[in-house]
Amino acid sequence: METEETSRSLQKPTEDICTTIVQLQDEKATEGPTVPEDSASPSCKYRMCRLLLLLYPMLVITIIFLTAYQQAYPICLVGWVHFSSKCYFFSTNEMTWQSSHSECMTVRGHLVIIESAEEQAFLKNEINVTGGNNKGYWIDLTDQENEDKFLWVDNNPLNPKYSFWGKGYSNNQSEDCVQIGINGNWDDWHISTCETPRKRICETPAEMLHI
Repeated sequence: METEETSRSLQKPTEDICTTIVQLQDEKATEGPTVPEDSASPSCKYRMCRLLLLLYPMLVITIIFLTAYQQAYPICLVGWVHFSSKCYFFSTNEMTWQSSHSECMTVRGHLVIIESAEEQAFLKNEINVTGGNNKGYWIDLTDQENEDKFLWVDNNPLNPKYSFWGKGYSNNQSEDCVQIGINGNWDDWHISTCETPRKRICETPAEMLHI
């Protein structure tokens, strides 16, 4: 008995709304031009109104569900490696720092900017796996404009919290460009002359595919 009463109480707002809508439509039709004989009857309008009001919340819930559970997948070009929200390219040929910078720009990227310890660890692991015998790669960090004032390509200064200089690092005035690498004598970051041929790491934001 209680269930039937509850059901009727939930249906009543819908019934009241539909009754009001039908009455308003009928009043408007009476005031306006003559209604064709085949126009919908009040009972038909009432049923259609109730159906629409019942379907509307279901449609809203469906849209919310699809939006909440939509999956996004990062996409990188062939030959690039995905990590976090970025795609990385590890070259096999060597260039000067400036040529490496320009080459990354041609593929709509730039030399890598390292922004976290996790990113540094990822890069070192990839270098260790794919770097071959020469494991030095240019990154987009230099002090070419002002000695000892290191800037990234986006003109942001190096954050000491996220700097990863190798053991025994020292800054020579004739060396202005930074490389990341691993070999028998050093790892992490070291500075070198910008004209020295090195491999490069380019980065670009990952495109997101929504499914």
